[in-house]
Amino acid sequence: MKTFKKYVTDWWQKYLSEADDETLRTMMENLIGEEETIEDYIPEDAACPYDWLMVNMTADEIFKKYFGYEDDGLRPDSMPDKSEFVYQMLKENADWYVHSTPDQAEKLPSFAEEFLRDMAEHITGYNNPLGFFMDLTHGCVSGLIGMLIYNMDCKRIYIKHIDDMEEYAEQIYSEVGFIENKHGAPHYTHICYLCYEEFGYQIGRALFPETF
Repeated sequence: MKTFKKYVTDWWQKYLSEADDETLRTMMENLIGEEETIEDYIPEDAACPYDWLMVNMTADEIFKKYFGYEDDGLRPDSMPDKSEFVYQMLKENADWYVHSTPDQAEKLPSFAEEFLRDMAEHITGYNNPLGFFMDLTHGCVSGLIGMLIYNMDCKRIYIKHIDDMEEYAEQIYSEVGFIENKHGAPHYTHICYLCYEEFGYQIGRALFPETF
């Protein structure tokens, strides 16, 4: 598992090390703006665009520029798809709530893929993933998660993943205590909400331990 900062900066270093010189120069030119040139920076601050890009871009800035909502159309074609990048970051930090059996350490609950893909799509609408996880603290009942708005959709998902969802819920109850169905939703809707929220919170805590 890696924090958001560690995951993004590790990816950034690898991406820059594999990019060709023309891509690096173009990226730097797009970042410094039209009024200045690379030559204005390199003599003082860096030996090459690679060094400048490594030193001058934080994890927050990298995500906002290349994977967040504010897409200015200057993203290199060689970069991964936004949603796929976020999905891989989330998956790196996803886990069962606790491991009740040894084999669970080697896999994710059956609902993980569906929920991770949905979270990834939501997060590309933010300039920082933290915004999504903070909004998620208001719960699925807020209507944030489109796939879980309607009871009939929750019922379909619950039936598909009933064993893992019920086991995941039991793990949560044993760890933090019983979580009441305060809104009187059908059991399957309540369990879908519980699993999505707690799965998301678990990932959010791993990515942003200083916040959660």
